Amino acid sequence: MLQVLQTGDVKLTGPKVRKNALKADNPAFFRASNLPRLIKLPLDANRQFQFNTVNTALDFEKKENYMNRRTFLKAVPALGVLGVTNLSFSKDANDVNTIADVNKPMTPAEPVGEPIKLNPPELNKGLSLMQALKQRKTNRSISNKSLTPQQLSDLLWAADGVNRPDNKRTSPAAMGVYNTDIYVVLEEGVYLYEPVKQELKSVVKGDFRKSAGMQDFVFSAPVNLVYVYNPKDAKNPRMPVPQEKRLVWIDVEVGCMVQNVYLYCASEGLATVVRGMIDQKKFGEIIKVKPEQVIIAQTVGFPK
Repeated sequence: MLQVLQTGDVKLTGPKVRKNALKADNPAFFRASNLPRLIKLPLDANRQFQFNTVNTALDFEKKENYMNRRTFLKAVPALGVLGVTNLSFSKDANDVNTIADVNKPMTPAEPVGEPIKLNPPELNKGLSLMQALKQRKTNRSISNKSLTPQQLSDLLWAADGVNRPDNKRTSPAAMGVYNTDIYVVLEEGVYLYEPVKQELKSVVKGDFRKSAGMQDFVFSAPVNLVYVYNPKDAKNPRMPVPQEKRLVWIDVEVGCMVQNVYLYCASEGLATVVRGMIDQKKFGEIIKVKPEQVIIAQTVGFPK
């Protein structure tokens, strides 16, 4: 459920609202006849509501107290993007949970030690693609046995490693702008995967696996991957990334990484599960990013 708590905020509510609540002095309500939910749009003192989704404003002006169906349907794509990416707003002026803040370049945590150089991927092993697809599955029954250094290297390379001389990767990214980072949560610490250098940059030392998820198997699994949105500008300024599509493209990028991990695990005989259960605020504090930038997580290990 998308909830925004501010003047001009959006709140999805249940379908039962009394008609006598719809008065000129009350926040405007509107309904699409083919949708079961109501959306509440408080109007500001100027009787104007602006919903800014990644620099694309949908303006609702005082032409009438109730929004018509056509205006509502124009707003639905923007609301859908926010619903997918768990972005929200707050009425606290000091709160960073806004679309504009999310798209500012983030200040990553300072490295705490020398980077770990990963092995080059071993390319001449494993199942065929068709067999890996046949074996692809989710498995939450994961042991605490550690992956070998080569397996960890191959896993990360499969997820988003460089596979061409021009530094393009195993996962696609819109317009070649890679906006997703992979944080690797191991027993000994949290690391940032650097695909071009094929190395792990140490972010923080210590066992933070309990901050990488909410299910018991996460706490003992050898590897947890956390996919984090890292906003970047388009390489060609004459062709900027369309802001209204940016977040949708990010979801596609992450989905490709997740599936790459699934296929590698199927080929290597490992267990994996992608999961949305992660405390975004807590993990964001550890790696020093905004909670909204923490997208989703994936656990990897040997099956029990």
